[in-house]
Amino acid sequence: MVLGAIGFKVFENFSVVNEINALVPGIDVDEFSIDIFNPSGLEVSDSVGVSISELGNGHYRSEFIPDQIGTWYIVVYHSQYFPWGKSDDVQVYTSDISMIASELGRVLGLTQENFYLCDMSYIDYQGASLLTSGKIKIYSVSDSVGSDNDIIDTYQILASYIEGKLVSYKVIKQ
Repeated sequence: MVLGAIGFKVFENFSVVNEINALVPGIDVDEFSIDIFNPSGLEVSDSVGVSISELGNGHYRSEFIPDQIGTWYIVVYHSQYFPWGKSDDVQVYTSDISMIASELGRVLGLTQENFYLCDMSYIDYQGASLLTSGKIKIYSVSDSVGSDNDIIDTYQILASYIEGKLVSYKVIKQ
């Protein structure tokens, strides 16, 4: 499955081999045909502007720009080498996948990977120390935990109690 984002080119790479499994370079790209189905199941290859180019040595690339989220389906045909078509799904999201990767770093940090709790304050309740505030810092590199380097994000912790029982707990991104 290929991943993509609305408004960004999506690439589907494929190779062409002959009957003895040797790569076939130099095919005129006009010999290929393509069907692209949007998430609603409509064939939209004309409206999304699909194209094919040769990468070299029998390897080729199709590309198009999706205009809606969901799972697309692309099929590339060649009358001699694969008349049945070569196909793949394309999962399209609302934003660039690299943005998802940065969010994942924050999620991992908040599940206490490369996590540092500091600047804590407490209240005393019948001899027990109850955390009322502090900071969580999450890091991209484990060797930097506790330092001022490679911080992904910092969060403020605020907790309140009534008669020693926790009644609210907030974690606020700074």
